[in-house]
Amino acid sequence: MTKGIEFYHPDDQPRIRAAVERAIETGERYDLEARLLTARGNERWIHTTGKGIEKDGEIVTVRGAFQDITARKEHELALTSIHEATRELLHTETATDVAELIVETTEDVLNVTGVGIYQLSSDVNRLEPIASTPGFGDRSGDLPPVPVGDSDSIVWNTFATGTQTIVDDTEPIEHARLFDGTVDGGLCVPISGYGVFVVLGSSATLDDETRQLVETLAATTEAAFDRLESEANLRQRDAELEERNRRLNRQVKINEIIRTVNQSLVGATTHEEIERTVCERLVANDDIAFAWIGSLDAGGTTLQPHAWDGTNQEYLNVVSLETSAPSPEPSVRTAQTERSIVVSNVLNDLKADVWRKTALTAGFSSCCYVPIEFDEYSYGVLSVYATKPGVFDDLERTVFEELSESIANSIAAVKTQQALQADTLLELTLRIDGRESFLTKVARKADCRVEYEGLAAHSVDETRLFFSTIGGDPDAIRAFLESLVAVTNHTLVDESGDRCLFEATTTGRTIASKLVRHGARPRSIRATETGLEVVVDVSPTSDVREFVDMLAEQYPSAELVARRDVQRTMHTREELVTSLFAELTERQLEVLKTAYYAGFFDWPRTSTGEDIAELLGVSQPTINRHLRLGQRRLLEQLFGGDEQAIVD
Repeated sequence: MTKGIEFYHPDDQPRIRAAVERAIETGERYDLEARLLTARGNERWIHTTGKGIEKDGEIVTVRGAFQDITARKEHELALTSIHEATRELLHTETATDVAELIVETTEDVLNVTGVGIYQLSSDVNRLEPIASTPGFGDRSGDLPPVPVGDSDSIVWNTFATGTQTIVDDTEPIEHARLFDGTVDGGLCVPISGYGVFVVLGSSATLDDETRQLVETLAATTEAAFDRLESEANLRQRDAELEERNRRLNRQVKINEIIRTVNQSLVGATTHEEIERTVCERLVANDDIAFAWIGSLDAGGTTLQPHAWDGTNQEYLNVVSLETSAPSPEPSVRTAQTERSIVVSNVLNDLKADVWRKTALTAGFSSCCYVPIEFDEYSYGVLSVYATKPGVFDDLERTVFEELSESIANSIAAVKTQQALQADTLLELTLRIDGRESFLTKVARKADCRVEYEGLAAHSVDETRLFFSTIGGDPDAIRAFLESLVAVTNHTLVDESGDRCLFEATTTGRTIASKLVRHGARPRSIRATETGLEVVVDVSPTSDVREFVDMLAEQYPSAELVARRDVQRTMHTREELVTSLFAELTERQLEVLKTAYYAGFFDWPRTSTGEDIAELLGVSQPTINRHLRLGQRRLLEQLFGGDEQAIVD
């Protein structure tokens, strides 16, 4: 018995010996699986059974049987190893981890030469080997990658067609190669959408059962890659959702700041008050440490602060705000280029920009700079600073650009109101070589002089104005207006001698609407075939240079010819006009203005109700209703209460 047990694997001998001894002593049956070592040292699995044979009440011998189960047992062990590997795959975090575990498992359970896994890399457009056994490397050389579209490569063809390929030297495949080196044979199995599983071995080694196990391992690899991809997508979606929530919270917070600032602008009555209020409201927020507003001086050499608030205000005394500085503070660049700038982290590029060290010393880590502009007219730059990096990015840039528009609109409105209420005004006379302006085109085409009469309505998209022509042919002027694409409607309102009154609606803005939008009151606009002469009243506090530069944006030849202080005793009258207009709807005011400029109230009338209706594109009864309601409201203002003095 002892001699027979020695043929078993040393690890299995104790178990076999114990079973045989029990059979001898008690006759107990045994049924075991164990390993045998052949004379050549090969390991074989056997299924052995036996029991003690009794005679005359004693166990006289043990009788049993052996069955070679090596093939079945190896298959069973291979499946067990695959199942264990599958459980381990749940803890892998990268495709490389998956591939390395799979090739190790394959090498352990299969009698093959080498194992390798190729993964598709979209970054470089090729199949890259990401894991392999030493035997795989010995056979295939330096594990070269396989370019996408390499029709000579079996690895690529397997991936492209999605079908497994068996390489057998006994049946060579024409125009195809597995590796540059010599390979006895192999099996390529596609890992759908991810890569290729390659097993090297002879045709005898890669039998049907082995191929089935390889297919199982490839499917396991694909499932693991699917899991990693799904988890990556989930993490990406979670990150995107978190980022959206973060940006939403930031936007809500910023919008609250902007809303508070806009509310405070409603009651502001001066340019200085607007700037001061903006800075105060901004630094009231915890994220913003310092804010200031400034504009370039008359010579355009230095950015001069007007208003500021917050911590470390001495920063403005230390940092260079000169335009000639080698690396000027971004507020200076914003003033020069009229483009907003965001610095998310001041710590970056310390060597390149000197101002960054000064900002860091002041405790500023991120900044935002936006130009304050209204219809191409600059009121300076708003500069905002935070003590933490990353407070400002493109979202904040957009919101602060919207805020700067509100600030500019408020400043323009205040200046307009000041101009309306001022007794002493600044009269400017300008000459413009406006050959392409609307009034100049009319003057040149009709060979006449053209004079601006007034605006009936204007917006960003459209302007409706009245103008007179002196000495031109009415029919020629009407024909010319008809030919202009920019003129959407026109009417000859009145013709008296050589003077004709026209109404025209044009797309976009004219110089008259541009002046009015910036708080100027056109006194006269005369056009000849070569240019314009414009006389306007502006507030005495207006920056004349900036005003002329604003016109030069659209009319580069704009030139200031004269300026003088004038007395317009109209303060009380303007207040009355403002209060009268406040009771009218926009439509009623538009109808009254149109009727007035069109001569409806002249005697004798130069326009009828039908003419006004045609000008405005509505029915005559509608015009009559607006005229009566508008006149009634004006008369109620005049006669319905106490009399008011009018100084004219």
